[in-house]
Amino acid sequence: IAAGAGTQPRDADATRVVVIANLLSAAELADEKEAVECMEDTRDKCEEDFGPVEEALIVTPGSVPDGKEWEEWTGKMMVLFKEKEAAMKAAKALHGLKFDGRPARCAYAQEEAFRKLHDHMTKKT
Repeated sequence: IAAGAGTQPRDADATRVVVIANLLSAAELADEKEAVECMEDTRDKCEEDFGPVEEALIVTPGSVPDGKEWEEWTGKMMVLFKEKEAAMKAAKALHGLKFDGRPARCAYAQEEAFRKLHDHMTKKT
C-alpha cells in the first residue's frame, strides 16, 4: 500500500484503486452478508459522490490464502474507479471519516494487486 497507517493519501501515489482500511469491525468482517452489504453500499456511495466505479471487493478473513502476500489486504475494501481523478477525490474525502467511531484510512494500490485479489476471490469453485 502506498500510504502508511495514519498518512493522508498522496497525489504522487495515486492509482485507480483506493484501499479503505478500518471500515468494518472484526465482527462485521466475520459476517459475510454484512461485509458484502457494506461493500455494495460503499461502492454505490463512491460512484454517487466521486465518479464511475468499475469494481469493488472486500477482503474478508478466509477469502484469501494465508501468507504475507495476502495478509496486508485482509479486512480492507478496495474500490477500482474508472478514472484516477475520481479515486483521488474518494481517497481524500474518505480518509479519516468515522464509521461507527473508527476513522477510515485510505491508500492506493496497484491495479495488478486488485486484479490478483479479484481473480482469486471470484474463481472459487
